[in-house]
Amino acid sequence: MLPFGVCLPYFDPNTDTGYEINFLYQVSCILWTPPGLTASQNIFCSLIVNICVQYDLLLIQLSDLDELIRSKASDRIICQKLRHIICRQQHLERFITGIERVFSNMAFVEVFFLTLQIVLMLFNFWPPGVLLLPVCILQLFVLCLPGTLIEMKADQLTATIYSIEWHELSATNKRMFQMLLQHSQHPLILTCAGLMTIDMKLFMSVAKKVYSLFMMLENM
Repeated sequence: MLPFGVCLPYFDPNTDTGYEINFLYQVSCILWTPPGLTASQNIFCSLIVNICVQYDLLLIQLSDLDELIRSKASDRIICQKLRHIICRQQHLERFITGIERVFSNMAFVEVFFLTLQIVLMLFNFWPPGVLLLPVCILQLFVLCLPGTLIEMKADQLTATIYSIEWHELSATNKRMFQMLLQHSQHPLILTCAGLMTIDMKLFMSVAKKVYSLFMMLENM
């Protein structure tokens, strides 16, 4: 029995030579495919961790800003702190935009084919494929979880900005603070080709779609 249910064209698996070539090809797929997928997942997760760290740094700087306001620091010092925070926020937005541009299409392809693979494995009930079902679900979960983490960090940033004693600022600093607040109300998110937001809602939606497609195929 071959490891996978896919054979190379022009090589009949019922012959000795064809079986050996197909077997070697499928074993090679087992060897070189996981490292490639693991590398892309590791890079994506490391970038998500970088985003979360930048959000944490913004939260720390906002806490320092609040202490400066409460301690009645000079407008010049508060203005410098606000400018620094706004620059950090803009840098974070550019960083998220770059990740979205690079990984958006890849995320769509991965979600689409993982969903299709899960449906086909359930429909055909191919024993070796069923063993890969938990791996596919875990891979989809790992892809969707970072988006939820980013949303939580963005909500925490917005809540921290609202809790600052902004009414104690001067008129000039209030205008700068308003800019900071406006950007926080529209946080950037990661999407699948701009169609769906990458978060746990996507994971639950895919689970519902898998069930619907599986039942449709069973009733055909």
